[in-house]
Amino acid sequence: MMRRILLLPLLIAASVGIAQGQGTGGASSVDKVKQEVLKLENERNDAVLHADIAFLKRVYAPDLVYVNGFGETLTEAQHLAGLSSGTFKIIKLRHDHVRVHVYGDSVGIVTGHTTSLVKYTNGKTVATPGVYTDVWVKMNGQWRFAVHHETYVTK
Repeated sequence: MMRRILLLPLLIAASVGIAQGQGTGGASSVDKVKQEVLKLENERNDAVLHADIAFLKRVYAPDLVYVNGFGETLTEAQHLAGLSSGTFKIIKLRHDHVRVHVYGDSVGIVTGHTTSLVKYTNGKTVATPGVYTDVWVKMNGQWRFAVHHETYVTK
């Protein structure tokens, strides 16, 4: 009987330790997904800056919804055509106040402030700060860039 009484607190302590360990594992799992999404986000930004169409084709979802700062909704093909044809060239791109939110291990949402300098073939140059939201989804085990929405803001 005495053994059972002593065994009960040990089992409770062990259960609490296991539960806490699982909680920590969950947190590190979330952090791992956030790091994956942020790494891809930074690589995508670099690819846009350098018009790396091959990389963008690999990470863009086929049904990408791309809303630029002017409020125009572009498909993947339209966005990539603009980049590859030189219709616009991103000269400078900087993101600040970047936050990553993850939902499970298959959805990542990145938000932040953006400052870019974009030159258009019509001679127009746009250097307007904005805010953005990017959505990454895991499809068939691979992260894909599914949504971009940017809004220019006044200073």
